[in-house]
Amino acid sequence: MIKKTLLLTSKYFKTNHTICLILSPFFFVKKPFNNPAIQRFFALKMTKITSSNFACFISKPLLIAIPFFINCSNNENSNTNPYIPNYNFSIELNTNLPTYSTLKYASNSVYYPDAGARGIIVFNTNGNTYNAFDAACPNQELSSCSTMTIKGINAICACDSKEYSLFTGLGNMQYPMKQYRVEVNGNIIRVYN
Repeated sequence: MIKKTLLLTSKYFKTNHTICLILSPFFFVKKPFNNPAIQRFFALKMTKITSSNFACFISKPLLIAIPFFINCSNNENSNTNPYIPNYNFSIELNTNLPTYSTLKYASNSVYYPDAGARGIIVFNTNGNTYNAFDAACPNQELSSCSTMTIKGINAICACDSKEYSLFTGLGNMQYPMKQYRVEVNGNIIRVYN
């Protein structure tokens, strides 16, 4: 059991007769281990740190890498795609108007032609949450066939007939659909980049 554990985990930290296995930044698993040879192996290149309950030895490279993980962006809409230019726009759709009233209900979508590279597809995911994607085929250069069409809960690229989910923007290709930010204020849905 210990050999399998040693092979499957990436980092080990030694305390007094205990090996701490880091499986994620906030989850520690302790395995008792009394073999002096293994203890000496894990004692190499380790720096001692203490917490409120136990002392754990942690490698210096991990301490250096932690700030890089903490400073990751929370901007979920920052996907880049070499085929779709990045246009700045802001549109407001009023769901009280007949053209956009279908957006009040889950799994309905609307195509808005006057923004983005090839228009915008706005999709109601669950009744309260909306996704907005560029209607340009994400894996094709802009051309006469690169405007996607809506087919139920999917968008289809006319160039290669590939389908992309309007829930996630994913298809079975290299790039997902280009997603835009959405804000909802009452009956107004604001889509912007």
